[in-house]
Amino acid sequence: MNRRTGLGKASKGTREMEEAMTGNDARLKGIVASAMDAIVSVDSRQRIVLFNPAAELMFGVGAGEALGKSLRRFIPKQFRESHPRHVEKFGQTGVSARRMGALGAISGLRSNGEEFPIEASISQLGFGGDKVFTVILRDTTERKRVEDALREGEERYRRLLEVSPDAIYLCRDSRIKFINAAGLRLFGAAKPEQLLGKASLDLYHPDFRQLTDQRIRQALEHRLPLPIIEEKIVRLDGRVRDVEVATCPFAEEGGVSMQVVLHDITDRRRLERGILTAVEQEQQRMGRDLHDGLCQLLTAAKYKASLVERKLARGTVVQPGEVGEVERQLNEAIQQAHSLARGLSPVKLVARGLMSALEELAAAVESSFRVRCICDFSEPVALGNHTVANHLYRIAQEAIQNAVKHGKARHIRVKLKKVREGIELGVENDGVGFPRKAESKGGMGLSNMKARAGIIGAALDVRRGKRGGTVVACRLEQTAA
Repeated sequence: MNRRTGLGKASKGTREMEEAMTGNDARLKGIVASAMDAIVSVDSRQRIVLFNPAAELMFGVGAGEALGKSLRRFIPKQFRESHPRHVEKFGQTGVSARRMGALGAISGLRSNGEEFPIEASISQLGFGGDKVFTVILRDTTERKRVEDALREGEERYRRLLEVSPDAIYLCRDSRIKFINAAGLRLFGAAKPEQLLGKASLDLYHPDFRQLTDQRIRQALEHRLPLPIIEEKIVRLDGRVRDVEVATCPFAEEGGVSMQVVLHDITDRRRLERGILTAVEQEQQRMGRDLHDGLCQLLTAAKYKASLVERKLARGTVVQPGEVGEVERQLNEAIQQAHSLARGLSPVKLVARGLMSALEELAAAVESSFRVRCICDFSEPVALGNHTVANHLYRIAQEAIQNAVKHGKARHIRVKLKKVREGIELGVENDGVGFPRKAESKGGMGLSNMKARAGIIGAALDVRRGKRGGTVVACRLEQTAA
């Protein structure tokens, strides 16, 4: 009785164990079947013994067709010979498993012949005197595509930064971590190492460091681009440059970085100051001309007219010459007023406007200074842009005045000709020559000429002549004319 009861208990325990094992087996199959990653098991001869649904989708073939077949069909040709050796070597290590990615960058082969990148982990298990190797595979095609796209995007971005004419630097924690070629030129650096790691605030003029620091803090707090403002930076050689600054924060791994774009406006500011100086000088000249010429004539005419009026009031006979003198002075005043008006806009709106104005200027110079001044026009040159014509006239006027007052020239030649790129205005003289530091000497007017050339987009060249003297050449593209 007890023996039968004991047997019954043993049979019941065996059945429960078998049922548990069956349940575990079912759960394991369910896990394998529902896994998102492909799971493939092979025996020591590389024959497939397990091929889950995810593997079917990955390789494009059903389990029924894959089971019992060699794994070679899913390995690209260039790896088929070396793959068995790698598996055999792994089997000899005694290591039970290697994690995902430990096998490095490998590839798989779909049934349609498409090769694709995969990431894999491998494990081994002894089973009935044989070994079973199980590989978990993950298709990394999409991830690799995204990574490649990110790499290409970053490369394009870096190339864009490098070819940008504006200085661009990136900073993190207030330290420069990248600066482009234009940035090196702006700050006078020969190589990036001179600026990388440097505190960005140290690049700015002391008068602007507090403002720059406030803007950086504001950008980091609000995570928004800041309006463009004008500031001053200090080059490595100590020279100061005027710049327009645009600042934009961007999220980066582990924090926020800043991208700063600097546009050098030093030359523009110099041109603007030159223009203001030229305007001020022109106003002063007109004031002198009005005071010393026109106002004096009008005052004299008024005095003469008052004398005539008093004589007539007393019944005194007025001589015709007295009235004629008033008329003469008024006519002269009218002529001076016309001359001043022509000075404000010397180039008349006619076909030969600039050429005629230059000829009148040359004649006036010869008359006033006893200097030989001739115009050399080989062919008609017409300008449709009245503003451009007036600026060219002022450049010629400044060059002639410099030649007479500073160059002590006796002969001046004014040229206006067509060239392949557009037109060229030239003023040549036989004076003492152009000083090397002309800009530092008063009265040369070089900055005024440069300012006017810059306004109309022309190239100004001031140089010594081949036979001495000075040559001023202003070349203008035809599109601007």
